[in-house]
Amino acid sequence: MAHGAPDDSNVVKYGLVNRLDDLGELAARLGSPVKYHRTGDVIYLDDFEYSLNGWETEGVNADRFCQISNAASLSKGNCCLLNSGTGGVLPIYIRTRHAAVQGDTIGFHVALSLRSNIATFGMGVGVYSAARLHTFSWAWVKATSFLSCQTTLGANHPIDAALELYESDTLFHHFKMVVNQTTGYYVGLYVDDVFYDLSTVPAWTTTPGATKRIVTYIANSGDGVLAAEIALDDFVITVNE
Repeated sequence: MAHGAPDDSNVVKYGLVNRLDDLGELAARLGSPVKYHRTGDVIYLDDFEYSLNGWETEGVNADRFCQISNAASLSKGNCCLLNSGTGGVLPIYIRTRHAAVQGDTIGFHVALSLRSNIATFGMGVGVYSAARLHTFSWAWVKATSFLSCQTTLGANHPIDAALELYESDTLFHHFKMVVNQTTGYYVGLYVDDVFYDLSTVPAWTTTPGATKRIVTYIANSGDGVLAAEIALDDFVITVNE
């Protein structure tokens, strides 16, 4: 029988036979952190199961925190809780750095659970080279349900003026931003099963650049009174989107 095929399969061969539908079945059984858009080649995955190695945090409020927790999880047992702390609307950041990658298009996926008192959250990516820095970012504002991406310093491109996201301790929303590091343009943004075409929208580009690398950050801001908390899971970087 073919490896992974039904017991009554009529495929017969001496040796191991692999069928393409086996891979689909395997993916369905094991699950994938990226639920809605699975193109590209995965080059990095962090499911926050064990530690925050490779990440750094930055913020102002004294009682902010970023930690591994089993309070929520998308695919396994743990997540990363990002809590803004109280006393202000300034955000807490979690940031990671990676070596430069080959290819034009890169995807950045993260699953987010909006747990409490959300004001604004988003993701940004800096693609550095010797000649320039392309900055790609998106942000969602709860008060206005407004989703946008940045094009220049202080200027935002509207993506969705009425995006409703559900706040829950355990429900995760999926965000995947795809960018073209060669042209300096966005490709698109996936929010759960909805795709926003951003192929005509340029990134914020500055010169000169710096040593080739990719820097990704995720930010979370409170409502100015209470601490805002989001849970992060399954951060994935893909190439050749």
